[in-house]
Amino acid sequence: MKIPTPRQLPSGSWFVRVTVDGEVYSITKPTEPACIAEAMALKAGTKRAKATPGKLTLTQAIDRYIERRQNILSPSTIAGYRRIQRQRFQTSMRCDITKTKPEQWQRIVNLEAKTVSPKTLKNAWCFVAGVIEEFTGERVRVTLPQKIENSMGYLKHDEILLFLDALQGDVAYIPALLAVSSLRQSEIL
Repeated sequence: MKIPTPRQLPSGSWFVRVTVDGEVYSITKPTEPACIAEAMALKAGTKRAKATPGKLTLTQAIDRYIERRQNILSPSTIAGYRRIQRQRFQTSMRCDITKTKPEQWQRIVNLEAKTVSPKTLKNAWCFVAGVIEEFTGERVRVTLPQKIENSMGYLKHDEILLFLDALQGDVAYIPALLAVSSLRQSEIL
C-alpha cells in the first residue's frame, strides 16, 4: 500500500491527499505520524472517509469562510469580503477551487490586473488565497503587479491652518476638518 509523503503547511499542520476508489481525500493533522496513520487507515478501509462535496466553487468557499468567522470579524471586514466576492475575480467565482491549477489562478489575476489598481488587486488576492488555502490546504503563489507609488503631496501644518481659516463658518468646515485628519473612513463612520 503506497501512501504519499505528507507535507508540512505554514500553519505547522501536516497535509496529504489520498485516493481511494477514485475519490480524492484530503487529510490534515497536527503531526506527521498522525497524518500517515489516518491515510493508511483510509487506504486499508478500516476507516471510512467523511462524505466530501463534489464541487466547491470560489463563491461557496467564501461564504463558508465568512460563516466560520461571523462572530469574530468586524462588520466592516465582512462587508469588505462581500465586496470582493461581488466585484473581483468574477470569471472564477464558479470555478471549482479544488481543481483549479496555479497557472489558471495566474491567468485570472492577470485578467483582473487590467481593471483594478495593484493595491486593490493585492488586497483581493490575499483574501482569495487565504480562502483557497483553508479549503484545499494548498498555498497558491501568483505574481502580482508592482505597486505604483503615490506621488500626492501632503499639506504642511501652516498650510492646513490657512485652509481651515479660509473655510471658517462654511458648511463644508466639518467635512474638511475630517479630510485633513489622520482618521480612516471606517473610523470616521
